[in-house]
Amino acid sequence: MSYQDRVMASAAPRTAAVVSSIKVMDSVDSTNSLLRRALTLGDRRDARSLIAGLFDQSGEGAGSPSSEDSLPISVATSDVQTQCHGRLGRPWSNKPGESFMVSWVLPAPCSIVQGEYAGWLTMIAGLSVQAGIREVLSSCGVRALREESELALKWPNDIFVNGRKLGGILSEMVPIDEQWSAVLFGVGINMFMGQADLPIDLATSLQLEYAPLPAYEELRDRLAAAISVELHNRLAAFYDDPEGYALQSHDMLSTESWTIGRQVKANLASGESVIGRALRIDDDASLVIKCHDGSERTVTTGDVGVLPG
Repeated sequence: MSYQDRVMASAAPRTAAVVSSIKVMDSVDSTNSLLRRALTLGDRRDARSLIAGLFDQSGEGAGSPSSEDSLPISVATSDVQTQCHGRLGRPWSNKPGESFMVSWVLPAPCSIVQGEYAGWLTMIAGLSVQAGIREVLSSCGVRALREESELALKWPNDIFVNGRKLGGILSEMVPIDEQWSAVLFGVGINMFMGQADLPIDLATSLQLEYAPLPAYEELRDRLAAAISVELHNRLAAFYDDPEGYALQSHDMLSTESWTIGRQVKANLASGESVIGRALRIDDDASLVIKCHDGSERTVTTGDVGVLPG
């Protein structure tokens, strides 16, 4: 089935105004999968033009400027995803009108994707999502329903509120040519879900934490637009100065981290588990854990959970 077969006209005007192209759907298998298919079917001779016009049949970007200095960004969103998943293939529970299910694609220089600062791509995405949510809640006059209701980031890719998981980010790379890859960020956020509908006890939703919230479609559009702007601006700055912006992001992430200072368990790809206190985030975005025997272990990829107490 072509990626064009199940799409509808855009119903996200705020987002359409700040991105290069957009698709809004009722249902799709996965927005990340949709983006991968669209990239495969497009003209791969020019990565930036491919991404800028990904969902625009005229070949011209729909919203953002088309100058050489602009960073193209395309967006896919769906009310329901039938095969969506997070890291390690875990399914993401979603129902119509309840979840924020959006994916972004931007070009990424291969020098960054293959370099020492590649780990910061996911971290910058997390900071962008956090900042976008904060901006929307503030602009809509939303109040927290609990004291000290603060958004935080759990390494490497989760959004937390009050120690409970609000959402997650799935990052993927698609090679385009010798100079550019496409970086995909799939974001899932629990919006209008009651406690009984959440997949795990340690999850939460915007509905459970904040009020009054805008209606579903408006909130989804506002969030997608705000996160799009944050992603665009932060990644453009990162590409311009990888070392300097990684240092700046390191300081922000260390401040916003839910992981640092807490007891954690890291399940590594090798099958080994590492338990200890999350000590710091290193310059390459890896997590350093101080084990109970006093040794330090560096985790670059893995499933990290914060332990009770």
